[in-house]
Amino acid sequence: MIKRENKVVQWEDPDLPVGYLSVSSAQMYQKCPKQYEFRYVLGKKSPPTVSLVEGSTYHLSMSADNERKRDTKGKESLNYDEMVNVFMESFKEGKREIEDWESDTENSVYSRSKLVIGRYVNEVQSKVNSVTAVEEEFRVTIGEGEDRVPVLGYIDLVCGWGDLPKVLIDYKFSNRKMEESDVSHHTQLAIYHIVTGVKSVGIIRNERKEKGVVEATVVKSVDKQTVAMAKDLMVHVARGVKAGAFPPTDSGNWWCSPKWCGYYGMCRGCKASTTRIVKRGGK
Repeated sequence: MIKRENKVVQWEDPDLPVGYLSVSSAQMYQKCPKQYEFRYVLGKKSPPTVSLVEGSTYHLSMSADNERKRDTKGKESLNYDEMVNVFMESFKEGKREIEDWESDTENSVYSRSKLVIGRYVNEVQSKVNSVTAVEEEFRVTIGEGEDRVPVLGYIDLVCGWGDLPKVLIDYKFSNRKMEESDVSHHTQLAIYHIVTGVKSVGIIRNERKEKGVVEATVVKSVDKQTVAMAKDLMVHVARGVKAGAFPPTDSGNWWCSPKWCGYYGMCRGCKASTTRIVKRGGK
C-alpha cells in the first residue's frame, strides 16, 4: 500500500541539501526560506519547545495504541493506564532537550496528559479499527525530468473509521480548531493521498489546554485542486532551494519573532546570506 523506492542512490537528488524534501521542510520553505536555510542547508537545529515535545509524546502514546491494534488484528488496544505510562516515560526522555518551557512546568504537562489521554480513550479510541499502517515511511518521486523531486515522509495511521473502510489519519497538536474544509484542503494529507491512494482523510487534534481537548475531523475525500497544488508546491520549493534563494519572510508575519522562531537571533539584523548549495558528495 505504501510506495517505496528502494534504490536510494538513484532516488535522492544531489542538488538538494539532504537529498530530498519532506512536506514539513517544503512548508517551512514556503513559510520562511531563510528558516529552511538555517535548518537544512546550514544544519542548525533549534532546541524544541515544551509544546513540540509534549505534542510528539501524545503522538507516541497514540501510535503505541495503534500498533497494539494492528499486531492483534483489533482484538486488543492499550488501556488508559498503559497509554499514560507510555506518555510519562517518553516525556521524561524528551524533556532533556527542552530549553523553553513557555511558563509551563513538568507537573502541569503530566496533569494535562492524563486529561488528554482520558478524552482520547473515551471519545476517539473506539472509532479506530482495522489498522493497516502505523508510522509507515515512504520514499516517492513527484514531478518529472529536471523537476523530479524525491519526497520522504511518514504516515501516522491508515485504518477503518466508523463506517469508512479506510482512512488516512494525521496527528496534530494545535489550539486551532479543524473544520472539514481545513482537512480536505490540507497539503500534507494531499501528499499522503498521492502516496497511498486512500481517498478519505482525517486529523486527530490534541489541544494544549488544561481541560484536555481531543478532536477528530474526518472527510471522505481530499480536494482535487489541493492535490494538484501540493505537487506544484514540491516542484517550486525544489527549484528555489537549488537556486539558493533563501529570503527571510516578511517581518510582520506573526511567526517572525523570538517566541516562534528559534533562528530569529541569527537572522534579523544579520547580513544577507551568500549561501551556495553544494551537491551531496561534490564541491
